[in-house]
Amino acid sequence: MKRILLTFVALAMALSVGAQDKNFHIFICIGQSNMEGNARVEDQDREGISPNYLMMAAVDYPQMGRTKGAWYPAVPPLCRENTGLTPADYFGRTLLEYLPAGHKVGIINVSVAGCKIDAFMKDRAEEYGQTGADWLQNIMKIYDGNPYEYVVKLAKQAQKDGVISGILLHQGESDPDDWTWPDKVKSIYENFLADLGLTAEACPLLAGEVVNSDRGGVCGPMNRIIGTLPRVIPTAHVVSSSGCAENFDRLHFSAAGYRQLGRNYAMTMLPLMHVGVESPIVHSMPRFPGMGGGPRPGGANMPPRPMTPNVTFNVVAPQASEVFFTSDFTEGKLPMTRNNNGVWSITLQPKEAGTFKYSFIVNGATIADPLNPDSDGTQSLLTVSAN
Repeated sequence: MKRILLTFVALAMALSVGAQDKNFHIFICIGQSNMEGNARVEDQDREGISPNYLMMAAVDYPQMGRTKGAWYPAVPPLCRENTGLTPADYFGRTLLEYLPAGHKVGIINVSVAGCKIDAFMKDRAEEYGQTGADWLQNIMKIYDGNPYEYVVKLAKQAQKDGVISGILLHQGESDPDDWTWPDKVKSIYENFLADLGLTAEACPLLAGEVVNSDRGGVCGPMNRIIGTLPRVIPTAHVVSSSGCAENFDRLHFSAAGYRQLGRNYAMTMLPLMHVGVESPIVHSMPRFPGMGGGPRPGGANMPPRPMTPNVTFNVVAPQASEVFFTSDFTEGKLPMTRNNNGVWSITLQPKEAGTFKYSFIVNGATIADPLNPDSDGTQSLLTVSAN
């Protein structure tokens, strides 16, 4: 009876996305084992999932009754059978906590454990799929030996139902110290945009950090390379993994770590969708430890969170006629841009590491960032890590 009920629910979901819906936001998820899902799925991860959160089965799931290319409730696993929890699980859940009623989120997850970034390069994927260990080649064969082309076919099918709104990448553990990685990612991103008829502004790229050095991550130094991605892709945004709990191998995240990392992806994406995530002031990227209330994880001695080159500040002030940003790492008052929802934004690039003061000027009143625990009067502190 339970299987029959799930079948009817899945059918209803499939019917609900039969025509293109501009409020159906679809995200492509690619990467290696951390995006594939390495942590065991727990009961809490199968509960409380919005009916508006869907996944397109990238392959058949015989045990779960899922068929490749069809939409289903986003109950994990989201990549393939016998994979685990991924950042995508709580990415979609968190988006729907803030998106207006009637909006839907869809995930297409095509990931290959242990792969280099070459697995998703249009001109290298097929050749790469014929090399490496037998287990790696076997995973590549699941995606017809070419994960890039495989994703494109699924995404074109998904575009009949909704709009591709972003690409989520989590990869890098197999490319340590490869300073050509950002350029390779750029080629992948630009090929996706061209082959799917997308614009960069409408489809940003979000790249997550690997297990951070502040958690003893084996590949933590790779985050220095990942952090340079916005320099070569203006619409790329780096998602911090600082504070996200690791697994015993310090290569993968724990279930708790995936949940937090997924939320970090969502909190990075929401302002790009012109959705204010808190009120009245939203500091969206990076999320300082302790943001949103409560004590700082790890206590007052927690190391500074590594920063991405792009830092986006958002102010939810729909009644304001003008809003400015000022700091001691910028010159003068910088005007912030208002969207239709009354969210004022500005994206900046600190040029060096250090601790800086900043403020918001809303209708002439200078205010500190109330969500930043390092605030005093009319100023807040921004700490930019060197790594």
